[in-house]
Amino acid sequence: MVDNWLNPRYKDMRLAFYSYHSGGLDRMYADASQSRSTIMASLNLFQKINVDNPNLQPLRSFFASKYSELINLYSKGDMSEKAVVTQLLTTLDPINSDKYKQIQKSK
Repeated sequence: MVDNWLNPRYKDMRLAFYSYHSGGLDRMYADASQSRSTIMASLNLFQKINVDNPNLQPLRSFFASKYSELINLYSKGDMSEKAVVTQLLTTLDPINSDKYKQIQKSK
């Protein structure tokens, strides 16, 4: 697993994790909408990584620990944002796809 974190091939993964936490979560209080956009950009980068390296352990660990956080974050978004993120998360993390459907059901 350490090889996945340190391998130069996975530089984008490290950048996406940093952006998710630093640009997204850390700024959520100041501007929730902008923070969700930053997190969405990180999720799109995860998607690119996932296409090139399906079933990568760090991504599986990320979604196993963050799925409820993502549901809470995007349940407060607008309808178009909810639709896009639900589709993206379902693709990235099919194990929790039923749980991600809660995003669109929230008001």
